[in-house]
Amino acid sequence: MKIQFWKPDERSFNETSIQEMARTCGQRSSVLAKLSVIARDLGFSIPEFLVITTSFAHEVNERYEETGGDEDARGYLALSEKRVNAYRVLLEPYLPEIISAIKTVTDANPILRGSSSLEGSNSLSFAGVCKTVIPLRDIGLEDYVKFGVARVLAGSFTPYANYYLSHHNIHSTSRDVGLMAMKLVATPIIHAAAYTYPDELRVRYFLNPIVGSPYIGGHEMILRRDGLLSTTLPNHAEDLKATWHHIASVLWNLHDNFYGEPVPVDVEFLVDQDGEKNVLHIVQMRPVSRPHERNYLQACSLRRVLKKTQGNIVIPPSHLYHSVGELEDGVVIDMRDATRLSDLGVMIDGISHPVFLVSHDRGDGTFGFLKALPHHVRNGVVLIAHPEYREHDHLQYSVYEDRRLDMVIHCDERMLADITSGDRIEVTSNGNTASLNIKEK
Repeated sequence: MKIQFWKPDERSFNETSIQEMARTCGQRSSVLAKLSVIARDLGFSIPEFLVITTSFAHEVNERYEETGGDEDARGYLALSEKRVNAYRVLLEPYLPEIISAIKTVTDANPILRGSSSLEGSNSLSFAGVCKTVIPLRDIGLEDYVKFGVARVLAGSFTPYANYYLSHHNIHSTSRDVGLMAMKLVATPIIHAAAYTYPDELRVRYFLNPIVGSPYIGGHEMILRRDGLLSTTLPNHAEDLKATWHHIASVLWNLHDNFYGEPVPVDVEFLVDQDGEKNVLHIVQMRPVSRPHERNYLQACSLRRVLKKTQGNIVIPPSHLYHSVGELEDGVVIDMRDATRLSDLGVMIDGISHPVFLVSHDRGDGTFGFLKALPHHVRNGVVLIAHPEYREHDHLQYSVYEDRRLDMVIHCDERMLADITSGDRIEVTSNGNTASLNIKEK
């Protein structure tokens, strides 16, 4: 096998080279490379990175397939240990070359990410399909690279990735990922994802997070473009008001101009401190997927405020602002007990507007439900129950892209405690809040 490395060099960039990079290194890599050209002028940074091209992943995957398939994984995001261990053996001869290349970017353990050339196919997000490995602090660079590269390359073969690619009819070559090694922003004061629309910036963020640990809780904020300077920020964000205004200015500039026309974008970014200065680092950007954009436009047409009336459950804003729609009379099917999934097809027979109750269960519950849901179902509504302080994962985002579901609402499991199978329910959401009106059976 031969390894090819690619490292951004703004002096040699043109549209042709960017397109070639998307094909050989993955869409995520090419977007970051293009962003690096304009970063200084717009006031942000792209952490230094390099990419091992997709041809290397293709050869590793091909060699592994000759040895047989994977064993059953333990969870929806679980990696096949058989595959990971085989990849580690296959990678052994190439480690010195890979490590030498990484040292041109950073002497510390880098963040490792997969980047598919087909990312964005069918106007989808690919959320969670490509694996990311956060640096481990307690092992050396050589051991970390051997461990991390194997996991990134194997990450496109999780049960979730298999399901996502098959369900959305995406070609298997999307598993041949470019492998990004990026310098880590180790001690951020903000880590956030922002959905950037023409008139609104909707941000889900964490303050002073511990990189590499599960993110629980967090904060939400909506910034209006026409009233940004007068926006009242949450109390904890007031000290960073100038920083937030700068972030908003940068993201709207990218929304307006990056793709040659206004395009809503989903941006992951971090802010850290360099002396007295706060520095904005963009580590990922992609167009908002079509289902999310469609739901956002629908939300804009449902500006009315939901009124709390007797018998209603009103679900407050969530970091996923796409639970949009109205259902006047649906029949509840309680699937919070996973043992009922095998009977799901029978349970929905003859029901035109099913409202499913699902326990997320760290993703395994939602994933089990999606696999069991018959392909012919349309017009479904699903209420996904989480603990009060929930962890966040990509499945909570990508479930909105399922064509069988018209509306997805994430909520506190305590809100669904009194709803049972057979209840008739009215569901309304304007994208920021949702109302559940339980009717008599």
